[in-house]
Parts: sequence; structure tokens; C-alpha cells
Amino acid sequence: MSGGIQWSDMIALFERAEESYEDVGSLYDSLMKGMVPMSRYFGVAKVEVHVSIRPNPYYPNGMNFHYETRFLDGQDPYSRGYMAVNHFGNGTVKLLLFPVTGRTWDDEDKIQMEVFSKIITTIMNRGALNQSIVKATRTDPLTGLPNTMGVRIFHRQLAEKEVLQDYTGIFCNLKSFKLVNQEMGSEMGDQLLKAFGRKIREQIDPSCEQVARLGGDNFFITVQTKHLDVMLRMIPETSVDVEQSGALVKVPILSRAGIYSGGKNEDPESLISFAAMTLERGRRDRSSDVFYFRKELVEQIMVEKKYTMELPVALQKEELIPFFQPKIDINTEQSLGAEALVRWNHNGKEILTPSEFLPALEREARLIQEVDIYMLRQVCKYIRRWLDMGIDPGRISVNYSRQNLRNPDIVDITFSILDENEIDGRYIEIELTETTDLTEMAPLSHFIASMHERGIHVSMDDFGTGYSSVSLLENLDFNVVKLDRSFMTRISNKEKKVEIIIRNVVKMLNELGVQVIAEGVETREQLDMVKKAGVDVVQGFLFEKPLPPKEFEAWMKQQ
Repeated sequence: MSGGIQWSDMIALFERAEESYEDVGSLYDSLMKGMVPMSRYFGVAKVEVHVSIRPNPYYPNGMNFHYETRFLDGQDPYSRGYMAVNHFGNGTVKLLLFPVTGRTWDDEDKIQMEVFSKIITTIMNRGALNQSIVKATRTDPLTGLPNTMGVRIFHRQLAEKEVLQDYTGIFCNLKSFKLVNQEMGSEMGDQLLKAFGRKIREQIDPSCEQVARLGGDNFFITVQTKHLDVMLRMIPETSVDVEQSGALVKVPILSRAGIYSGGKNEDPESLISFAAMTLERGRRDRSSDVFYFRKELVEQIMVEKKYTMELPVALQKEELIPFFQPKIDINTEQSLGAEALVRWNHNGKEILTPSEFLPALEREARLIQEVDIYMLRQVCKYIRRWLDMGIDPGRISVNYSRQNLRNPDIVDITFSILDENEIDGRYIEIELTETTDLTEMAPLSHFIASMHERGIHVSMDDFGTGYSSVSLLENLDFNVVKLDRSFMTRISNKEKKVEIIIRNVVKMLNELGVQVIAEGVETREQLDMVKKAGVDVVQGFLFEKPLPPKEFEAWMKQQ
């Protein structure tokens, strides 16, 4: 045998095949190339390999492969040949060898074939196992859809075929899905995610298009641009069937999407990164749920990154300044206090408003928290100054992002700043922003109760922008609610229903013992409208713009 076949060479071929294969099929093809010398030596006419892998999370029905290769003509159809069955922890591999007509394998041949079969079956089993592992790295375990890595691989394949320019990427986010989990339970939430993924997949061509789940409530759809309109008809609203209490129920799903279409010589990463960027920027605009990429976005993102890098130094140099916008009693037109709004004296050259640099910090929880704490400290210093001068500034509200509620020390930090400046809690109001996105009630409830113990008021910002607002009022003890400024815009647009809405909202809040503030009041028409609706306190350019500390101090003296 050693004179007819070099086993070391053949095994080396097998090892190279195992190192370079892409899937079980390509592994089998490579192994068969290495078997050519053996087939000639032993007179093997045909090889069959059967691979059976037990069900697993990524192949719920298991895997079954059948391959066969004919090496030489003249197989004896009645020959039983040689069969080896090897059982592994994850499944079984069966190898069958059939001799050419007239060839009989003796015991020594079969001993060598046994060694050979163990090598082949072991490699094939490892190949199937590795294919499962590879799929696991590219697949979302909940929905069975590709994950982020699966998307990137698909995009690279499209780029290699030079067709990426014919595709559009859709970064899709399900709206208020955290609230769905809270209201309906995580099991129902999982059902909705799987049903949504299936519904999208039914609308695409799986042979050349893809829907993936990137995690949480985010999906990514890669479609041929000519099919984009079909997808957009499902966004921003569709419905899916899920099982509830043993019956199928139809549940509506709202979503928003960022859209980016590829171009020639496009980087495969561009579809997902630019679509994600588009959605992130678009979410700040409540006028639509579908956002298209614009070239200016790249420049805006670069500016925001620059601000994010510069902000820590700006905090050290105290370049951030509180501007104070008075809150006015409608009936007396006297000041009841003010809201402290951050401004950035950027390098001493320009004053930046919050809309120019705060959005850049949305994913920088630590920086957002540092800015909020910095502002509270600055405000307390000014209040101390004014009290020492004999000026009562009223209650000053300071914005806290919801990110602060994730800081277990936020209550102690807040109290320590007041104590450092010897400020009584009646001079401070904490205005919680982004409250419509809050789903963890326990830390919020604890924070509000702790503030009340020190006489600090807590207000809800942007009331009316989400259906969660009423739910929050039902479960939490806010002192103040600020009507979203979009109500003022609707008054200016002569929307007839807005007066009825505001009047009933204010009535409900007053009955709950909650003070109502209308912000963004800029015209007499708006003032008359909210006054008629029962609002007692307003804030807006009609009375005064946000003032720097010295100007606000002078304004208070006049008052």
C-alpha cells in the first residue's frame, strides 16, 4: 500500500481542505479532490457521504446533507462495498465506498479504509459543527434573521458582485417598543419582533435581498432600489398576527426608518452606517417617520463629534453658561421664577444654543450627566449670589436628562450641591426631559419622592408628545407639567381642535393638583388661547427671551 499511495500527502490535502472551506458542501468537494489517489489505488468507483446533525437553535430542524462522487466507471450495482457510520455528540456521519466491477476488498484493505473513513467522517462532522457556529455568529437567535455581522457579509458579497449601487439600506426602528414590553410583557414583545421580521421577509426576495435584526427593536432591510416603494408602504405602520390567550390577534406596529441608497464603488459599510446616521438625525424631527440621507448630514455629524471632543475641556474652563428665561404669571404678568437654559461660549467667539451641541451627546450618557450637574451647580451659585443681594429669584428649573436616573448617586449629588451653596429646596425645580421615553418607573419614582423630601419640585417636560404622558401622571407625583410647544404652533395654524384639547388637558391637570406651564408662547393669540384654557403660567418670547445672568439680574431688579 505504501508504494501505491502517499498517505501523508493525502492527509495534508485533507487538512488544507478543512482550513479553507466555506460550508459543508465546499468542504466535501475539497475532500473528494484529495481522495483521487486513494480511489485509484483501491479501485473506488463511487463515494457517498450522509451527514445528519441534530436540531439546534440555529437549525431548528437539524441539518441533513447527502453527497456522492463518481471516480471510476464500472461500479458493480450489486456490490455492497464498504460502509462506516460514526456517531458524534451533535449527529452522525455515514460514509459508503463502492468498488469497481470485479474488485474485491480484503481485510487489510478494509482496515486501511476504516482509518481513512474515521478521518473523513470526523472532518465532515467538524465541518457541519463549524457551519452551525458560523451561522450562530451571523444570526439573531430570537428571530432567526441575520444579525449585524450577517448584514455586513451580505453587503460585501453585493460589492464583490459590483451590484451594491443597485441597493438601498433601510434602518428601521419600532416606535415605543419599550412600552410594548412594559404593557404587554416581554414574551408578547418577542412574538411581535418575530412576526414583524417574518412579515418583512415575505415582502422581499430572499435570493437577493435581506432583512436582519440588529438587536433590540432595530431591523435592517437591504432591498433592490427598484423595490423600495414596496417597503416604504409598510413604514411607518403595519400590523402583525400574534397569539394571545390561545387566539390570533392583530397588533399594529409603528416604525420609523432612515434610508440610504448605494452608489458606484460604495464602501460595503456605507449602507448600514449612513442609514443609521440618517435615522438618528431624523428622530429629532417629529414631522415624519421616514428620513432620507442628505450629504449635509456627514458634515453635521463631523461638527457634532468635534463638539463632543471639546466639551470636557469646556466644562473645566466654565464655558457653559446658564441663560434664564422667566416664567410669568398670566394674571399679574410678574415673574414666578425662570428656567435655566444652557449656552456654550464656544472658544470665546460664538454662543452656541443647546440644539447645536446637546444632540451630539445623546449617546454620551456620561457627558450629558456632567452637563446637567454642572448646570445645577452654576444655577445654585447664582441663586446664592442673588439671595445675598436681597433678590428673590423664585423657583429656578434645571433640566435633567433621563440618563441621570441611571446614576445611583444622583440624589446625593443633587442634595450636596444645594448644601454647598446653602440653597433651600424651594428655590429649585428639576425638569425631567425625554420623559415620554422613560419605561423604568422604580428609579423615577424614587427620584421624585427624594426631591419632594427636600422641598424640590419636579416637572415633566413636553407633555402631550406621547401616549405615555398620562400613564406617567397616573403613577408619579409630578408638581409641574409643561405643555409641549407644538401646541403653540397648532394654535398659530388655526387648528380648531387644539383649543378643546388644551382646555381638557389643563382641566385634568388642575384637578390632579398639578401646575401647568405653557412654553413657547410668542404671540398674543397664543397667550389669549392658553389663558382661556385655564393655564396660569407661561414662558416664551412674548414676555422675555432667555437672558444671560447679568441681564436676568437687572430684569429681576426692575420687577
